[in-house]
Amino acid sequence: MDIQKIKDFIKKLQANGIPVVMFQDIKTKEASFSFTLALIATLIYIVAIFSNYFAFLKGINVDASLNFVLCAYSLYFGRKLSFNGKSVSSEKSE
Repeated sequence: MDIQKIKDFIKKLQANGIPVVMFQDIKTKEASFSFTLALIATLIYIVAIFSNYFAFLKGINVDASLNFVLCAYSLYFGRKLSFNGKSVSSEKSE
């Protein structure tokens, strides 16, 4: 392959992006990366729990997968915190 063809192919991928399947958020009805990550983390944790009972799934750490679930749901629920209808942020107002 010619190097110019490879460069053109990479530029085409960068321009269009890589399509990633995401789940639809229940509340906003839009595709949500944080919701997708939370669901995938939950599935990994369920597989990790069953890995204790099935020999072909050995090697999945239950504690690490639980930490991944906690981080993923912290991201999902912590993305939009609000108090009395006002958004909470770490920026100082002037």
